[in-house]
Amino acid sequence: MDWISFTATCTAELILAQQRGEPMAVRVEKHNRDFVRSYDRWFRAIYLDKYEYFGDYDLMRLAFLMDLGLYYIGVASQPFSVVSKG
Repeated sequence: MDWISFTATCTAELILAQQRGEPMAVRVEKHNRDFVRSYDRWFRAIYLDKYEYFGDYDLMRLAFLMDLGLYYIGVASQPFSVVSKG
């Protein structure tokens, strides 16, 4: 769900920029490039070469725990790792 909310937020920002009359060509190009890159990373992390494991409880449990741990170390920790420059 995080990936969906990130992409929806980026799309909403793109729409708001267009409504404000800002130049869109560079923004749309960046949005499309970032979307493709993030989808590719998400797919590779979650599904690529893992279909054979979906029926194996022990492997899926281990994959879930690893994905959950990496989520909190990676994605969820990012807002807390930014150092204030104030």
